Amino acid sequence: MTNSIGYANPTGTNLGTIALEKLRNTPAECHKATEVVASWLPADEARDVLEVLGLLPPRPGRE
Repeated sequence: MTNSIGYANPTGTNLGTIALEKLRNTPAECHKATEVVASWLPADEARDVLEVLGLLPPRPGRE
């Protein structure tokens, strides 16, 4: 079985589990991503997006 861009997925691969793996980003990549998100969105929305992306720790009460 292949996906839309032609890569074969092993039958037993659970894509949900792969999606939950921790990303290994360099500090430079994290900084650049933070700058891009902050330039596109208002501050409160940018904070929410950065939390979801794992670039900022969650605010108290949102763990």
